[in-house]
Amino acid sequence: MGTPPGPTQAFALGDGSGDGVEARYLSGDEDIARLVLEMAKECQPQAGQDAGFSPDQRVVIAVHPDLTLLRAASGGDRGQEALGVYKAGVIHLLSPRAWIFESAPEQLEQSCRAQSPLIHELSHFALDHATGGD
Repeated sequence: MGTPPGPTQAFALGDGSGDGVEARYLSGDEDIARLVLEMAKECQPQAGQDAGFSPDQRVVIAVHPDLTLLRAASGGDRGQEALGVYKAGVIHLLSPRAWIFESAPEQLEQSCRAQSPLIHELSHFALDHATGGD
């Protein structure tokens, strides 16, 4: 068997200077990827400030639809139930659809903003770049 497919589509938010945030996602998760991008742009300054560093590199966030694909992409072991992982310059997030059971888009967004591991993983990103390595 081959490697399970990872996120294959991408779009970015930024100011054109090379910094910003890029989300990679599988078809069907575009709305989630856009929400993750918005949240990342809001959280990135705080994460960098908490780490005493302002990263000048683009943040790449891969949104995975299920735990199997998240583990495969991030090198996690079976039995690990992480919602997010930072590894080798990429933030891997489990799609909120896999862990938030709200049907209304507004409720999904509200729950995601309140419970997402994104700020935690952005802090790992900032610390990684501040210290020069994983």
